[in-house]
Amino acid sequence: MHTLLLTLLACDEPPESAPPPQASDCVDLSGDWTVTETIDRSGCDASSQTVTVSINWKQTGCSGALSDQGAAITLPGRVEGQRIIAGGTYRDLGKIRKDLDLKVDGDIISGTATWTWRPGKALSCSGTSTVAGKRKL
Repeated sequence: MHTLLLTLLACDEPPESAPPPQASDCVDLSGDWTVTETIDRSGCDASSQTVTVSINWKQTGCSGALSDQGAAITLPGRVEGQRIIAGGTYRDLGKIRKDLDLKVDGDIISGTATWTWRPGKALSCSGTSTVAGKRKL
């Protein structure tokens, strides 16, 4: 019985994966935005924090970079449909890993972020954020 199962599994062909998107397939979501991020810091035994920042999404083809214009932070990313997916690690009173999933609808941007803050080698805490804002005209 086990031999039959292994034989059947060995005969399965790997699933076909979709080809990567071409530059012409991606909507250009480039622009400057004013966003408000509400940060849930309960995983760090701290209260929520709300910050308003100016960000820029600069895009070439389906790839791009999301920059926080006031903090000199740039996170690489990509476009999927009307979404910007960006993430990376940067320093801010320790090391922060942040991943964002933002949806663009005309001049409105909204979404979520997950993050982990490591102020030292043995310490860390994680949380989520909600992001909402408007394109600067």
